[in-house]
Amino acid sequence: MEPPRARTPRLASGPGMRVYTDLVEGRTRLPANLAPLPDVHERRRALEQLKHHPLLEYSLSRQREEEIQQYLRRLAVRTRAHLLRTSPQDEDGHELPHTNERYIALLRDQVEAVEPPTLLQVWVERISSLVPARLRALYATEMNALFLEVRDEFDDHIHDMTVRSIMMYPGPGPGAGPATAALPPADSLCGKPLGEGRTERYPVFLQRVALLREKLFITHPLVRAILRLAHQHVPDLLNDFGKYREAGVVELAKLKSSMFNDMKRSEVVVTQTWYPKIVALFSEKKALSGVPRKHWPQFLKCASNVLRVQVTELMRRSIDHFVDIMSDEAKIPFFKLDIFYAENGLELYPTDKEIFGTMAKASIEYELNIQLSRLF
Repeated sequence: MEPPRARTPRLASGPGMRVYTDLVEGRTRLPANLAPLPDVHERRRALEQLKHHPLLEYSLSRQREEEIQQYLRRLAVRTRAHLLRTSPQDEDGHELPHTNERYIALLRDQVEAVEPPTLLQVWVERISSLVPARLRALYATEMNALFLEVRDEFDDHIHDMTVRSIMMYPGPGPGAGPATAALPPADSLCGKPLGEGRTERYPVFLQRVALLREKLFITHPLVRAILRLAHQHVPDLLNDFGKYREAGVVELAKLKSSMFNDMKRSEVVVTQTWYPKIVALFSEKKALSGVPRKHWPQFLKCASNVLRVQVTELMRRSIDHFVDIMSDEAKIPFFKLDIFYAENGLELYPTDKEIFGTMAKASIEYELNIQLSRLF
Protein backbone atom coordinates (compact mmCIF):
# COMPACT_ATOMS: atom_id res chain seq x y z
CA MET A 1 0.00 0.00 0.00
CA GLU A 2 1.47 3.34 -1.01
CA PRO A 3 1.86 6.13 1.57
CA PRO A 4 -0.45 9.11 1.18
CA ARG A 5 0.97 11.98 -0.81
CA ALA A 6 1.42 15.41 0.78
CA ARG A 7 -1.17 17.78 -0.52
CA THR A 8 0.03 21.03 -1.99
CA PRO A 9 -1.94 23.95 -0.45
CA ARG A 10 -4.22 25.57 -2.93
CA LEU A 11 -4.13 29.33 -2.99
CA ALA A 12 -7.22 31.33 -3.46
CA SER A 13 -7.78 32.44 -6.99
CA GLY A 14 -8.06 36.05 -8.01
CA PRO A 15 -6.09 38.89 -9.60
CA GLY A 16 -4.32 39.72 -6.34
CA MET A 17 -3.15 36.17 -5.85
CA ARG A 18 -1.93 35.94 -9.42
CA VAL A 19 0.28 39.02 -8.90
CA TYR A 20 1.62 37.55 -5.69
CA THR A 21 2.37 34.22 -7.47
CA ASP A 22 4.18 36.02 -10.26
CA LEU A 23 6.32 37.92 -7.72
CA VAL A 24 7.24 34.74 -5.87
CA GLU A 25 8.11 32.76 -9.00
CA GLY A 26 10.11 35.70 -10.46
CA ARG A 27 7.98 36.24 -13.51
CA THR A 28 7.29 39.90 -12.47
CA ARG A 29 9.83 42.49 -11.30
CA LEU A 30 9.25 45.46 -8.97
CA PRO A 31 9.80 48.94 -10.36
CA ALA A 32 13.16 50.49 -9.58
CA ASN A 33 11.77 53.78 -8.10
CA LEU A 34 9.53 52.09 -5.52
CA ALA A 35 10.10 53.49 -1.98
CA PRO A 36 11.46 50.95 0.50
CA LEU A 37 9.41 49.84 3.45
CA PRO A 38 10.00 51.90 6.62
CA ASP A 39 12.35 50.54 9.23
CA VAL A 40 10.31 49.79 12.34
CA HIS A 41 13.36 49.56 14.59
CA GLU A 42 14.64 52.98 13.49
CA ARG A 43 11.29 54.60 14.31
CA ARG A 44 11.30 52.93 17.71
CA ARG A 45 14.78 54.32 18.43
CA ALA A 46 13.58 57.84 17.47
CA LEU A 47 10.68 57.55 19.89
CA GLU A 48 13.04 56.47 22.65
CA GLN A 49 15.22 59.53 22.01
CA LEU A 50 12.15 61.80 22.02
CA LYS A 51 11.14 60.59 25.46
CA HIS A 52 14.42 61.92 26.90
CA HIS A 53 14.19 65.33 25.18
CA PRO A 54 14.49 68.20 27.76
CA LEU A 55 11.39 70.03 26.50
CA LEU A 56 9.29 66.91 26.82
CA GLU A 57 10.67 66.22 30.29
CA TYR A 58 9.86 69.82 31.31
CA SER A 59 6.31 69.50 30.01
CA LEU A 60 5.80 66.21 31.81
CA SER A 61 7.20 67.58 35.08
CA ARG A 62 4.97 70.64 34.90
CA GLN A 63 1.91 68.51 34.20
CA ARG A 64 2.86 66.23 37.09
CA GLU A 65 3.23 69.25 39.40
CA GLU A 66 -0.18 70.59 38.38
CA GLU A 67 -1.77 67.23 39.09
CA ILE A 68 -0.14 67.18 42.53
CA GLN A 69 -1.41 70.69 43.31
CA GLN A 70 -4.94 69.75 42.23
CA TYR A 71 -4.81 66.70 44.45
CA LEU A 72 -3.63 68.79 47.42
CA ARG A 73 -6.43 71.31 46.88
CA ARG A 74 -9.05 68.57 46.78
CA LEU A 75 -7.54 67.06 49.91
CA ALA A 76 -7.62 70.44 51.70
CA VAL A 77 -11.28 70.94 50.78
CA ARG A 78 -12.21 67.51 52.08
CA THR A 79 -10.23 68.11 55.28
CA ARG A 80 -11.89 71.48 55.89
CA ALA A 81 -15.35 70.01 55.29
CA HIS A 82 -14.57 67.23 57.73
CA LEU A 83 -13.41 69.70 60.39
CA LEU A 84 -16.52 71.83 59.96
CA ARG A 85 -18.77 68.81 60.37
CA THR A 86 -16.89 67.67 63.48
CA SER A 87 -18.45 68.83 66.77
CA PRO A 88 -16.16 70.57 69.31
CA GLN A 89 -15.99 67.63 71.70
CA ASP A 90 -13.17 65.49 72.94
CA GLU A 91 -12.78 61.79 72.36
CA ASP A 92 -14.94 60.87 75.36
CA GLY A 93 -17.88 62.91 74.04
CA HIS A 94 -17.74 65.59 76.78
CA GLU A 95 -17.56 69.33 76.17
CA LEU A 96 -14.20 71.00 76.61
CA PRO A 97 -13.92 72.44 80.12
CA HIS A 98 -13.54 76.24 79.75
CA THR A 99 -14.45 78.45 82.70
CA ASN A 100 -15.74 81.99 82.48
CA GLU A 101 -12.51 83.27 84.02
CA ARG A 102 -10.69 82.36 80.83
CA TYR A 103 -13.12 84.27 78.65
CA ILE A 104 -13.11 87.25 81.00
CA ALA A 105 -9.32 87.36 80.93
CA LEU A 106 -9.28 87.23 77.13
CA LEU A 107 -11.91 89.96 76.96
CA ARG A 108 -9.95 92.14 79.37
CA ASP A 109 -6.80 91.76 77.29
CA GLN A 110 -8.67 92.88 74.19
CA VAL A 111 -10.30 95.80 76.00
CA GLU A 112 -6.98 96.97 77.43
CA ALA A 113 -5.59 97.17 73.90
CA VAL A 114 -8.36 99.52 72.75
CA GLU A 115 -7.21 103.12 72.16
CA PRO A 116 -10.11 105.52 72.88
CA PRO A 117 -10.29 108.93 71.16
CA THR A 118 -7.99 111.55 72.62
CA LEU A 119 -8.76 115.12 73.63
CA LEU A 120 -9.82 117.12 70.57
CA GLN A 121 -7.87 120.18 69.56
CA VAL A 122 -11.14 122.10 69.28
CA TRP A 123 -11.78 121.54 72.97
CA VAL A 124 -8.26 122.69 73.83
CA GLU A 125 -8.74 125.87 71.82
CA ARG A 126 -12.12 126.44 73.47
CA ILE A 127 -10.61 126.08 76.95
CA SER A 128 -7.71 128.32 75.98
CA SER A 129 -10.09 131.03 74.72
CA LEU A 130 -11.57 131.31 78.22
CA VAL A 131 -8.21 132.54 79.52
CA PRO A 132 -7.49 136.25 78.89
CA ALA A 133 -5.09 136.96 76.04
CA ARG A 134 -2.67 138.79 78.32
CA LEU A 135 -2.33 135.79 80.63
CA ARG A 136 -2.00 133.40 77.68
CA ALA A 137 0.90 135.42 76.30
CA LEU A 138 2.53 135.78 79.71
CA TYR A 139 2.27 132.13 80.78
CA ALA A 140 2.41 130.32 77.42
CA THR A 141 4.86 127.64 78.62
CA GLU A 142 2.85 126.88 81.76
CA MET A 143 -0.37 126.62 79.75
CA ASN A 144 1.17 124.17 77.29
CA ALA A 145 2.45 122.00 80.14
CA LEU A 146 -0.98 122.14 81.80
CA PHE A 147 -2.71 121.11 78.58
CA LEU A 148 -0.34 118.15 78.19
CA GLU A 149 -1.15 117.04 81.73
CA VAL A 150 -4.88 117.45 81.11
CA ARG A 151 -4.62 115.50 77.86
CA ASP A 152 -2.83 112.58 79.55
CA GLU A 153 -5.32 112.52 82.42
CA PHE A 154 -8.22 112.65 79.95
CA ASP A 155 -6.82 109.70 78.00
CA ASP A 156 -6.37 107.68 81.20
CA HIS A 157 -9.91 108.37 82.39
CA ILE A 158 -11.48 107.59 79.01
CA HIS A 159 -9.52 104.33 78.78
CA ASP A 160 -10.53 103.33 82.31
CA MET A 161 -14.17 104.19 81.62
CA THR A 162 -14.09 102.12 78.42
CA VAL A 163 -12.73 99.11 80.28
CA ARG A 164 -15.29 99.47 83.06
CA SER A 165 -18.23 99.90 80.67
CA ILE A 166 -17.35 96.68 78.83
CA MET A 167 -16.33 94.55 81.82
CA MET A 168 -19.26 95.55 84.05
CA TYR A 169 -21.67 92.87 82.77
CA PRO A 170 -21.52 89.54 84.62
CA GLY A 171 -20.96 86.30 82.78
CA PRO A 172 -23.80 83.74 82.66
CA GLY A 173 -23.76 80.61 84.75
CA PRO A 174 -22.33 79.71 88.13
CA GLY A 175 -18.74 79.88 86.84
CA ALA A 176 -18.61 83.68 86.83
CA GLY A 177 -15.63 85.18 88.54
CA PRO A 178 -15.88 86.86 91.95
CA ALA A 179 -15.21 90.29 90.42
CA THR A 180 -18.25 90.11 88.16
CA ALA A 181 -20.54 88.08 90.41
CA ALA A 182 -20.88 90.99 92.86
CA LEU A 183 -22.13 93.41 90.19
CA PRO A 184 -25.87 94.23 90.02
CA PRO A 185 -27.98 92.65 87.29
CA ALA A 186 -27.79 94.20 83.87
CA ASP A 187 -31.52 95.07 83.94
CA SER A 188 -31.06 97.44 86.88
CA LEU A 189 -28.44 99.45 85.00
CA CYS A 190 -31.05 100.94 82.65
CA GLY A 191 -33.89 101.43 85.14
CA LYS A 192 -36.93 99.35 85.88
CA PRO A 193 -38.53 97.91 82.76
CA LEU A 194 -42.08 99.05 82.01
CA GLY A 195 -42.80 96.55 79.26
CA GLU A 196 -42.27 96.59 75.51
CA GLY A 197 -38.67 97.71 75.97
CA ARG A 198 -39.64 100.97 77.76
CA THR A 199 -38.05 102.22 80.95
CA GLU A 200 -39.11 104.74 83.55
CA ARG A 201 -37.43 107.51 81.50
CA TYR A 202 -39.64 106.92 78.48
CA PRO A 203 -41.67 110.14 79.08
CA VAL A 204 -38.41 112.10 79.01
CA PHE A 205 -37.62 110.47 75.68
CA LEU A 206 -40.98 111.61 74.30
CA GLN A 207 -40.29 115.16 75.48
CA ARG A 208 -36.93 115.18 73.68
CA VAL A 209 -38.54 113.89 70.48
CA ALA A 210 -41.20 116.61 70.61
CA LEU A 211 -38.50 119.24 71.20
CA LEU A 212 -36.56 118.03 68.18
CA ARG A 213 -39.64 118.10 65.99
CA GLU A 214 -40.37 121.64 67.15
CA LYS A 215 -36.87 123.07 66.66
CA LEU A 216 -35.40 120.94 63.87
CA PHE A 217 -35.42 123.64 61.20
CA ILE A 218 -32.90 122.05 58.85
CA THR A 219 -35.64 119.85 57.33
CA HIS A 220 -38.02 122.74 56.65
CA PRO A 221 -38.93 123.16 52.94
CA LEU A 222 -37.57 126.73 52.94
CA VAL A 223 -34.13 125.63 54.16
CA ARG A 224 -34.09 122.78 51.66
CA ALA A 225 -34.95 125.30 48.91
CA ILE A 226 -31.91 127.36 49.94
CA LEU A 227 -29.70 124.30 49.56
CA ARG A 228 -31.24 123.47 46.19
CA LEU A 229 -30.59 127.00 44.89
CA ALA A 230 -27.03 126.80 46.19
CA HIS A 231 -26.38 123.65 44.17
CA GLN A 232 -27.88 125.33 41.08
CA HIS A 233 -26.26 128.79 41.17
CA VAL A 234 -23.20 128.79 43.44
CA PRO A 235 -20.07 127.97 41.38
CA ASP A 236 -17.49 125.44 42.46
CA LEU A 237 -14.74 128.08 42.42
CA LEU A 238 -14.71 131.85 42.48
CA ASN A 239 -12.03 131.86 39.82
CA ASP A 240 -9.99 129.33 37.87
CA PHE A 241 -6.45 130.46 38.66
CA GLY A 242 -4.90 127.86 36.37
CA LYS A 243 -5.95 129.66 33.17
CA TYR A 244 -3.46 132.53 33.63
CA ARG A 245 -0.49 130.33 32.77
CA GLU A 246 -1.72 130.11 29.17
CA ALA A 247 -1.48 133.91 28.84
CA GLY A 248 2.32 133.76 28.90
CA VAL A 249 4.62 136.15 30.74
CA VAL A 250 2.63 138.92 32.47
CA GLU A 251 3.38 141.67 34.94
CA LEU A 252 2.18 141.40 38.50
CA ALA A 253 -0.10 144.44 38.28
CA LYS A 254 -1.80 143.13 35.13
CA LEU A 255 -2.25 139.69 36.67
CA LYS A 256 -3.81 141.16 39.80
CA SER A 257 -6.17 143.24 37.68
CA SER A 258 -7.26 140.20 35.65
CA MET A 259 -7.87 138.15 38.77
CA PHE A 260 -9.83 141.01 40.33
CA ASN A 261 -12.11 141.37 37.29
CA ASP A 262 -12.73 137.61 37.02
CA MET A 263 -13.65 137.36 40.68
CA LYS A 264 -16.01 140.31 40.31
CA ARG A 265 -17.93 138.30 37.71
CA SER A 266 -18.25 135.39 40.13
CA GLU A 267 -19.37 137.82 42.80
CA VAL A 268 -22.14 139.02 40.49
CA VAL A 269 -23.36 135.42 40.09
CA VAL A 270 -23.52 134.93 43.84
CA THR A 271 -24.91 138.30 44.90
CA GLN A 272 -27.25 139.03 41.98
CA THR A 273 -28.57 135.55 41.19
CA TRP A 274 -28.50 133.31 44.24
CA TYR A 275 -29.13 135.97 46.89
CA PRO A 276 -32.20 137.59 45.20
CA LYS A 277 -33.81 134.17 44.77
CA ILE A 278 -33.39 133.52 48.49
CA VAL A 279 -34.88 136.93 49.33
CA ALA A 280 -37.83 136.08 47.07
CA LEU A 281 -38.38 132.84 48.97
CA PHE A 282 -38.54 134.65 52.32
CA SER A 283 -40.83 137.32 50.85
CA GLU A 284 -43.60 134.86 50.14
CA LYS A 285 -46.69 135.04 52.33
CA LYS A 286 -46.58 131.47 53.63
CA ALA A 287 -42.81 131.13 53.73
CA LEU A 288 -42.69 130.48 57.48
CA SER A 289 -45.72 128.22 57.59
CA GLY A 290 -45.33 125.45 60.12
CA VAL A 291 -42.91 127.45 62.29
CA PRO A 292 -44.34 128.95 65.50
CA ARG A 293 -43.96 132.72 65.77
CA LYS A 294 -41.87 132.42 68.91
CA HIS A 295 -39.31 130.37 66.97
CA TRP A 296 -38.96 132.74 64.02
CA PRO A 297 -35.67 134.27 65.25
CA GLN A 298 -34.16 130.81 65.69
CA PHE A 299 -35.41 129.74 62.26
CA LEU A 300 -33.87 132.81 60.58
CA LYS A 301 -30.63 132.12 62.43
CA CYS A 302 -30.65 128.54 61.09
CA ALA A 303 -31.24 129.80 57.53
CA SER A 304 -28.42 132.35 57.84
CA ASN A 305 -26.11 129.62 59.12
CA VAL A 306 -26.92 127.53 56.04
CA LEU A 307 -26.06 130.53 53.84
CA ARG A 308 -22.85 131.11 55.75
CA VAL A 309 -21.82 127.48 55.38
CA GLN A 310 -22.31 127.62 51.61
CA VAL A 311 -20.22 130.79 51.26
CA THR A 312 -17.56 129.44 53.62
CA GLU A 313 -17.26 126.26 51.60
CA LEU A 314 -16.95 128.34 48.43
CA MET A 315 -14.14 130.29 50.09
CA ARG A 316 -12.39 127.13 51.22
CA ARG A 317 -12.52 125.54 47.77
CA SER A 318 -11.24 128.71 46.10
CA ILE A 319 -8.38 129.16 48.57
CA ASP A 320 -7.36 125.50 48.29
CA HIS A 321 -7.37 125.85 44.51
CA PHE A 322 -5.26 129.03 44.74
CA VAL A 323 -2.73 127.31 47.02
CA ASP A 324 -2.59 124.29 44.71
CA ILE A 325 -1.88 126.49 41.68
CA MET A 326 0.76 128.59 43.41
CA SER A 327 2.58 125.57 44.87
CA ASP A 328 2.86 123.63 41.59
CA GLU A 329 5.59 124.76 39.22
CA ALA A 330 3.68 123.28 36.29
CA LYS A 331 0.58 125.43 36.98
CA ILE A 332 1.86 128.71 38.40
CA PRO A 333 1.55 131.72 36.04
CA PHE A 334 4.63 133.22 34.40
CA PHE A 335 5.72 136.44 36.15
CA LYS A 336 7.86 139.19 34.72
CA LEU A 337 10.69 139.89 37.18
CA ASP A 338 13.40 142.57 37.15
CA ILE A 339 16.84 141.69 38.50
CA PHE A 340 19.07 144.41 39.95
CA TYR A 341 22.71 144.13 40.91
CA ALA A 342 23.35 145.53 44.37
CA GLU A 343 26.25 145.54 46.80
CA ASN A 344 24.75 142.77 48.91
CA GLY A 345 23.82 140.60 45.91
CA LEU A 346 20.94 140.27 43.47
CA GLU A 347 17.57 141.85 44.15
CA LEU A 348 14.26 140.89 42.54
CA TYR A 349 11.39 143.22 41.80
CA PRO A 350 8.67 142.47 42.64
CA THR A 351 9.81 140.38 45.60
CA ASP A 352 8.43 136.97 46.47
CA LYS A 353 6.47 138.45 49.37
CA GLU A 354 4.78 140.90 47.05
CA ILE A 355 3.96 138.14 44.57
CA PHE A 356 2.47 135.61 46.98
CA GLY A 357 1.38 137.78 49.89
CA THR A 358 -0.06 140.90 48.28
CA MET A 359 -1.72 139.04 45.41
CA ALA A 360 -3.33 136.48 47.70
CA LYS A 361 -4.60 139.15 50.05
CA ALA A 362 -5.94 141.37 47.28
CA SER A 363 -7.47 138.60 45.19
CA ILE A 364 -8.82 136.19 47.82
CA GLU A 365 -9.43 137.68 51.23
CA TYR A 366 -10.56 141.13 50.09
CA GLU A 367 -13.07 139.84 47.57
CA LEU A 368 -14.49 137.15 49.85
CA ASN A 369 -14.91 139.62 52.68
CA ILE A 370 -16.91 141.82 50.29
CA GLN A 371 -19.17 138.88 49.48
CA LEU A 372 -19.72 138.04 53.15
CA SER A 373 -20.52 141.66 53.99
CA ARG A 374 -23.09 141.83 51.19
CA LEU A 375 -24.75 138.53 52.05
CA PHE A 376 -24.87 139.03 55.81
